[in-house]
Amino acid sequence: MKVISFLNPKGGSGKTTAVINVSTAMARAGYNIAVVDTDPQMSLTTWSKSGKAAFDVFTAASEKDVYGIRKDLTEYDFVIVDGAGSLSVITSAAVMVSDLVIIPVTPSRLIFLQQEALSLSLKRRHIAGKLKLVFSLPEKSNRQPCLVF
Repeated sequence: MKVISFLNPKGGSGKTTAVINVSTAMARAGYNIAVVDTDPQMSLTTWSKSGKAAFDVFTAASEKDVYGIRKDLTEYDFVIVDGAGSLSVITSAAVMVSDLVIIPVTPSRLIFLQQEALSLSLKRRHIAGKLKLVFSLPEKSNRQPCLVF
């Protein structure tokens, strides 16, 4: 099982939308997917109750819940974590259990400077190797998305 977290301390950055799209695509490709909603707003959990989810959804309300992902969800190929729009102990736990951290951002100079600061913070904690990809989402316009590796 691999754990992939979509994290960004900024709310409204597109984390939940990216999690839904990536998880749906992976489920349609035949992978057994679990999504863990760590956002107190529980937008993904609420959306999943519509019955449209192609994956299983769980909530994690505490740091302990997040640390339990690796032992509690072993039957899944991938566990995708939808992070809260804040820095918290739950966010830190998500980084620690993840094999990969994806940070959805809208392209702007300020946003990339903020993400650079986050990367430096992760390096200081010796966990920067988990940050493999920054996924840029276009603002609400017709700009094309880009991937930054």
